[in-house]
Amino acid sequence: MIYYVCEPKRILKTGLIFVLVLAGCWLLLKFYLMQEQPPVNVEVDVQQSAKTYDLNDVKKQEFFVDCRLTRDRIRSQQMEVLKEIAANTASSSETRDQAQQELMRLTERSTMEAELEKLVMALGFKDAVVLLQDTVANVIIQQGSLTDSEKDQIRDVVVRVTDLQADDVLITCKP
Repeated sequence: MIYYVCEPKRILKTGLIFVLVLAGCWLLLKFYLMQEQPPVNVEVDVQQSAKTYDLNDVKKQEFFVDCRLTRDRIRSQQMEVLKEIAANTASSSETRDQAQQELMRLTERSTMEAELEKLVMALGFKDAVVLLQDTVANVIIQQGSLTDSEKDQIRDVVVRVTDLQADDVLITCKP
């Protein structure tokens, strides 16, 4: 067996040297950080980077964003309830199946709404919100007014994507 014996004085000296080395490094780092660095000149072209925002445009966008958020929040709550019903083993199998089918319908409806909004905006409209129900589609367009041909274009797109008839598509303008 090998025993290693350390002398207390030697341990104290080693510890003191270690502390002094750390203090020296800290002082050098502090001295380096306190030295003045040469100033950096940054030129910003204020005219080019300044953007003008029309308060009316912001308010118009808020309406459409708020519509989508409200729709998504309500849909999310509905989906949570349906998921709980579908996962509840105490529910009858028929009830669970109905909940799963309704979950599928809500998912399909969400997908169609997003697709329709993009397709309507692709027609040249600034913004649109589509709210689908079982028997009707509500389309809100960000525009002061629409011509009959523009309404027909929107109806055609909605009818193509959904199983609804043209009379079941309600179009509203929101300036």
